[in-house]
Amino acid sequence: DDILGSLLVHCAAVGVPTSFIVGLDPEAGLLRGDRVSTSAEAAGIDRLLGISDAQFAISVDDRYNAIARACREARIVNAPTVHELVQPAHDWNEAILVERVAGGGRSTVAPIVVNGDVVGALVAGPRVEELGPAEIELIAALVASVGDRLGAAWRAATLGAPAVDMRIEALQAVRAEGVA
Repeated sequence: DDILGSLLVHCAAVGVPTSFIVGLDPEAGLLRGDRVSTSAEAAGIDRLLGISDAQFAISVDDRYNAIARACREARIVNAPTVHELVQPAHDWNEAILVERVAGGGRSTVAPIVVNGDVVGALVAGPRVEELGPAEIELIAALVASVGDRLGAAWRAATLGAPAVDMRIEALQAVRAEGVA
């Protein structure tokens, strides 16, 4: 919980306070809402979509949903509208309401990969402007760090291996490249 919560805090700090996370339910083949940022806008989005109570669910096989595509292809995907994030679970009108609450509709979806497997995704957005290349690199580094930390936590919980906090090393590497 702390690891995923910290990812949303970092997203808010870099200007994406409306971010949310979905988790993969491999047995059901669904991506289910997990948690949202703590901003008022994120709370409004949560009320409309049902993210934190897992009412929001998308088939991982959905060809038209940007979150499913990012998870299936294990790559970052940009979505210019909220409709690309919420279809078919929600219709166009509901997507427009979410865009109004968020103040925009552009999002970037980054899959969360743990030990080589996609376990969910961060939806950075929605917001007015598209994320720029430097912001996308920072989001990618944050998500990669979370994947490393989740993997270390899983190993520590199941194998008794020490949990290693990779966040600092990953962020320092990004900063060394002049991104953060």
